Amino acid sequence: MPGAFELGPLAARVARKGGIDGIVALGCLIRGGTEHYRVLCDEVGRALGALAMEGGTNPRPLAVAFGVLTCETLQQAQERADPRGADKGGEARWRASSRSMRCGPLERTEWDRGPKRANVPCRRCISST
Repeated sequence: MPGAFELGPLAARVARKGGIDGIVALGCLIRGGTEHYRVLCDEVGRALGALAMEGGTNPRPLAVAFGVLTCETLQQAQERADPRGADKGGEARWRASSRSMRCGPLERTEWDRGPKRANVPCRRCISST
């Protein structure tokens, strides 16, 4: 995928296709020297937020998790994305799985590395993506 700006339209397209319980939108924006960063942050948030509202109020609910990192440096992005560290991607997946109306919350296991991760995927969620 080319960039974070395309996350909103792509997620909407996947959602409208149907057959899924949730979407985890993962991306990363790193601040540069211009206002382009702020514009992208605002637009990506607006697009995914609108999709989350639409998905949450539909007769067939759809969970949308915002997993877009907004970072100051590459090092900060790597720390936040690292599965052994902050694992923001894993956290977003957990939120989407827990909010999915059809699958219900996942059960945590002894294999969890922290309060934000689960290693027990919901088979219905995986098979429908």
